[in-house]
Amino acid sequence: MSEKDTYLATAKARLDEQIAKLDLLKEKAKDEFDEQKENIQELIADLEEKVTAGKTYIGELSDAAEEKWDHVKESFEASSDYISGTIDKLFKRVKKTRDPEKTGIKK
Repeated sequence: MSEKDTYLATAKARLDEQIAKLDLLKEKAKDEFDEQKENIQELIADLEEKVTAGKTYIGELSDAAEEKWDHVKESFEASSDYISGTIDKLFKRVKKTRDPEKTGIKK
C-alpha cells in the first residue's frame, strides 16, 4: 500500500469518526435549553458543511497528482482539525449547559 493509500484510509476513518461524533452531538443538542439550542444548531450546520468539504477533499486526494497532493492534504488537515476542535468545544458546552444552576439559564 502506498503512502497516499495509507493516508487516504486514515483520512476516511478520521472523517467517519467525526461524522459519528457529530451525529451524537446532534442527538444531545435536542435536549438543550432554548437559548443554547439555536446557537448549537447553527454551529452543527456549519460543521456539516465542513464534513461535506472533508468528503470533497478525500475525493480530491484520491485523484490528486503528486504536485497537488501536499496542498489538498493540507486543506483536508485544516478542515479536519477545525471539525474536531469545534465538536470537542460543543460537547463541553452541551455538558456545561445541562445544569441550569451553573449557567443561570432557566429552562
